[in-house]
Amino acid sequence: MRQPLVQAGIAAGIIAAIVSGTMMQIMLTPTLDGGRLSLMTIVAIATGTNLSIVGWTLDVLFGALLGGLFGRAIGPHVEGADCGLCWGALYGTAVWLVAGLTLLPLSLGLAPLAPATLPGLWPLAMSTFIASMFYGLTLGVTFGWMRQELRTLARGHARAHPA
Repeated sequence: MRQPLVQAGIAAGIIAAIVSGTMMQIMLTPTLDGGRLSLMTIVAIATGTNLSIVGWTLDVLFGALLGGLFGRAIGPHVEGADCGLCWGALYGTAVWLVAGLTLLPLSLGLAPLAPATLPGLWPLAMSTFIASMFYGLTLGVTFGWMRQELRTLARGHARAHPA
């Protein structure tokens, strides 16, 4: 039963990554030098380039990976889109704590939690929070909807092919 949940999680994770990635591309975050960059460009800079396509590629790959983990670990507890919304909010918060406040700052040469503790970096903290919440909420709702559809298909198959 876990494999369909992981597959649904990967698919939902890709969809959620595209939604949150769009937000990351649109959102302009103030920088310490007074400029403004999209969060997607900041992610690319963290990898040593300023090409947004690198940020997009990482976003979708990590979105799929995190979606698969969601499906494996949390999927059995998600009964539908409404339940998925709640789990997605929790998951988005966890993604923000790990990715937005720990991994991204480290890759930029900053201390973990620096965006949340240094006033000059609060816009980065808020931008990563918004993107993480969009990811988590979209992931949860999409996964919940997929889970409902999988159950409906399974019931229809069981009726059509009784044992």
